[in-house]
Amino acid sequence: MIIILEGSGDVCVDERIFHCEGGHMLLLFPFQFHHYLSFPQSEIRWLFCTFELKEPSVLEPLKNRLRPITPKIFDMIREIVEEVPTSQPYSPEQATMLQLRLALVLHQLLCTDSDSPKPSPAPVVGEGAILLDKVHQYIYKNISREFSIQELAHHVGYSESHLRNLFRNLMLMSLGRYINELRLRKATGLLHQGDLNISQVAEMSGYSSLFSFSRAFRRALDCSPSKYKENCRIARESQTNGVYETSG
Repeated sequence: MIIILEGSGDVCVDERIFHCEGGHMLLLFPFQFHHYLSFPQSEIRWLFCTFELKEPSVLEPLKNRLRPITPKIFDMIREIVEEVPTSQPYSPEQATMLQLRLALVLHQLLCTDSDSPKPSPAPVVGEGAILLDKVHQYIYKNISREFSIQELAHHVGYSESHLRNLFRNLMLMSLGRYINELRLRKATGLLHQGDLNISQVAEMSGYSSLFSFSRAFRRALDCSPSKYKENCRIARESQTNGVYETSG
């Protein structure tokens, strides 16, 4: 959950771009592809809150929508921030209180006037933002297959070397690393669901072989895909009777 307190910026979620301004909230569902585009001001105040929900379908009405922060919701958020310990792990009592406060915030968001107009995607301004949007959409649509950066460069109308240089200057990371991170994000989402075997996850995440997938996964997360899947299964089974759990 992204809470925009001050400052504005564009967030690309899946294939849509949202212009996020102060006084609004945007809920990102697990493993949605997203990245951040333009921030016209030098300083912003955005609060990021991560959590797990046993039945995420109840929050579907909030998916891909900017919601206003009412005074009541703002007070609830302030209480959450004040409740978070700064120098020690959560006690059971603190964890329970945070869960309850977060549940109240989400409930209030769901109860906010459902007839309020949905914000339309903001126009993307600037060559850099346009390029990032094209790159992101191409990767998103082709994530389940192996493709070369040369193919991607041809699609967006740049030479491979020029695209690599532009992307590194804009994102401060290599294009290859970015693609691999998105593939791994896709893979972790599939593993978390637990419905597919490791080979199927590798194929749906665009890896050419189980070996290359396992090597990339272990290098990035310091554990094997099978171990990660098992950890997710154990975490699901050990969830408490409460609605929410903190993620760390």
